[in-house]
Amino acid sequence: MRAFGPYKIESKTTTRWRVIVRKKGHKDEARAFDTEQQSRAELRRVNAAAAALAAPTVEQAAEVYRGYLVEKGLRPATLERTSQQLAMFFEGHTGRPVTVFSPSLGEKLYEALRRRTTPRGERIAADSQLNVLGVSKTFVRWLVKRRIIRTDFLADVEPLGKRKKGKPQMTTDEGRRWLAKAFELSDMGDIGATAAATALLTGLRAGEVVGRAVRDLDDGGAVLSVTTSKTETGIRRQEVPEALRFRLLRLAADRPPDALLFGGRPPKTQGRKRRRTCRPLEQAKDTTKWLLVHVHRVSDLAGVRRVCSHPLRGQHGSEARRAGITGNAVAATLGHVSFTTTRAHYLPRARCRGGSADETGRGRPASRCN
Repeated sequence: MRAFGPYKIESKTTTRWRVIVRKKGHKDEARAFDTEQQSRAELRRVNAAAAALAAPTVEQAAEVYRGYLVEKGLRPATLERTSQQLAMFFEGHTGRPVTVFSPSLGEKLYEALRRRTTPRGERIAADSQLNVLGVSKTFVRWLVKRRIIRTDFLADVEPLGKRKKGKPQMTTDEGRRWLAKAFELSDMGDIGATAAATALLTGLRAGEVVGRAVRDLDDGGAVLSVTTSKTETGIRRQEVPEALRFRLLRLAADRPPDALLFGGRPPKTQGRKRRRTCRPLEQAKDTTKWLLVHVHRVSDLAGVRRVCSHPLRGQHGSEARRAGITGNAVAATLGHVSFTTTRAHYLPRARCRGGSADETGRGRPASRCN
C-alpha cells in the first residue's frame, strides 16, 4: 500500500485536495479533503502505516543480523549469546516492526530490563544488564547503517550501574586443598576433575579447556595448543605443568586425534574405582556448565569456598605473580593483549606496586593499586 498526492482539484465553487491510495490487487482509492493540511496528514499517515507493515519485525531483523555476524566470523557461542541478549531486551516486542520503536519506548525497554529478576528472585546484575544494553545498541546502530530504520532510538539511553572488576578467588591454602582433591579424583579416573585441574594450572578459559582435542596435547604432554579463542591473542601454545602432564596423556591414550580430550570413557586406573558422576562431555547440553559442575563439585569435596570456572584463571594469574613471574608473562599465559587487562580483571585488588615499562606498555612504572 502506498499513497500519492495531494492533488489539487478545482471547480467553479470549491477547491479540494485528493490523495490516491494504491493497494496491490485493488483499485486505486481516491480520498478528498477540504484543506491541503488534511490531505498531507492523510498522506503521511497512510505511508507510515504502509512502511510499518513492510518493515521487518525485531525477530526477522535479528535473524538477518545473525547472518551478518556469521560472515564476520563470530563463534557459535557468541552468536547464541547475542541472540539471547537481544531476545531479553526486546521481550514482548519481538513481533513488532522495527520502525515503530521510539526513544521513549527504548527507555521503557531498558527500565523493564533493569527491573527484571533472576529465577532466584534477585535483581539482574549490573554487568548482565549493561552487556544486554550494549549488544542491543550495537544492533540498533546496525539497523540505522543498513537504512532499515531512520533514527537510533537507543542512542540516548544512559547505562546505569557499575561493573564489577576482579573475580572472587580462593586463598593459597584453599587452592592447595582444592588442587589436592582434584588430583585425588583425577587419579580415580574422574575426567571432570582433571578438566577442572587443567583450568587452574594452565589459566585457560572454560571454552578453551572443554574445546581441546587429543591432537592439541603436543610435545609429549608438555604443551597444550589453543587453536580457537575469543581473541587472536588467545590462540597460543600453553605449557602444561609436569604434575598434570601424565594425567592428560592418560586421557589421550589410544584415542583418535580429533576426539575431545576431556570426552569419552574414563581411563583405566591401577585397580582404583572409576569415578563417573555426570554425562560425558560429548553429551553435555552446555559444555561450559559441564566444567562448572565439576569445579563446584571439587570445591565442595575439598571443603573450600565455591568458585566458578572463570575465577580459576585469576587464581592462576595471582599465584604466578606471587611466584615472581612478570606481568607480561602472566598476560600471555592468560591470552590477554596486555598486562593491564590481567591486572584490572584477574588479579586481586591488593598490593601491586612497581612493575616495568613492559608490563604497562607506557614506558613508565605501573601505578600502585590499592
